[in-house]
Amino acid sequence: VAPSELVFTGSGDSYAAAIFAQELSDGVALASDPYELSLNPDRARGRHVVLISVSGRTRANLQLARKLKGVARKRIAVTAHPPSPLAGLCDQTLELLYSKSGRLTSGTVSFTTSLLACAHLLGILPKKLTLQAAMRRAASWAKAIRVPPDGAFYFIGSGVNSALAEYGTCKVQEVLGAKAHGQVPEQLGHAQLFSIDKRKDVIFCIPSGPKDPTWKVLRVLEQNDFRVHSITGQSRNVVVRSLEISFHLQHLALNVARRKGLKECSFLTDESRLQLSNRLIY
Repeated sequence: VAPSELVFTGSGDSYAAAIFAQELSDGVALASDPYELSLNPDRARGRHVVLISVSGRTRANLQLARKLKGVARKRIAVTAHPPSPLAGLCDQTLELLYSKSGRLTSGTVSFTTSLLACAHLLGILPKKLTLQAAMRRAASWAKAIRVPPDGAFYFIGSGVNSALAEYGTCKVQEVLGAKAHGQVPEQLGHAQLFSIDKRKDVIFCIPSGPKDPTWKVLRVLEQNDFRVHSITGQSRNVVVRSLEISFHLQHLALNVARRKGLKECSFLTDESRLQLSNRLIY
């Protein structure tokens, strides 16, 4: 299937994966929030719509899959649960295969597997992945990062890195229960800059090539005494590099959680709010 015929959609981490697919295709494929697309499903007429949902139970995806019947050329479920309601509503299923912990936790392997699924559907999946060294580098980098106990996190990235900034935001919110924001570099200086506290907020810039405007943002913020760190991957392959950066974001949340003495992901410690989340999502 040509990238121009693909529309990717999902919620939470899966929405970040959809944005990744759009940017990986240089904007030829499209990404959309599932509810927003369901308001005007004709935007997907004649296209292949990829509905990403690890659980396969997200309400917005199910509603969209129903509305796309007879509108989309094909509905493709990307899920870790082929018997799920979403897979039952779609015309084709791409199963996310990975080892599961057997307990509810913040998405890590499920997200990186979703990125690989998107790359596969776009026809640009690397032939070989060797990631052990990348995981070690990410763990070492995260151990060296120090953040104030009550600060907010800002993730800045352009292109595929904007999707990873969105993912980093989700991990900090879920694991740490802290305030986090994702942004593209051009928009940071217009309004968000005025809400950043130099004393305690931390900015993570995710640049790619030498012409990436994120580098300029990083340098200017450093020169003006903001707390700034860069997150970079070593691979020249954009998919592998994105996986490397994902590892950095995952280890960042893990190491900050350890320093705070957290025994569980924040989203699992507030039962009433977790129930509310489930009501909103499912």
